[in-house]
Amino acid sequence: HAATPLPGVLVFGVALRGGRVVAAGRALITKLPAAGARKPFHFRLFFVGDPRGARVVLTVAPPVPSRSTP
Repeated sequence: HAATPLPGVLVFGVALRGGRVVAAGRALITKLPAAGARKPFHFRLFFVGDPRGARVVLTVAPPVPSRSTP
């Protein structure tokens, strides 16, 4: 959780059934709300494969600091 909103957060998802990967996908969240935000937050993750009935594991990529140009 971050104290300020985070721009451009990548979320990766893997769907596992019986220990095997049956689907995988990713989502780009353009503006992730700050921790403690009271409003529910939704996003769409698009899978390649069929995740129905599988256990979905999500991983958030660490934010990459933006470079300032001189």
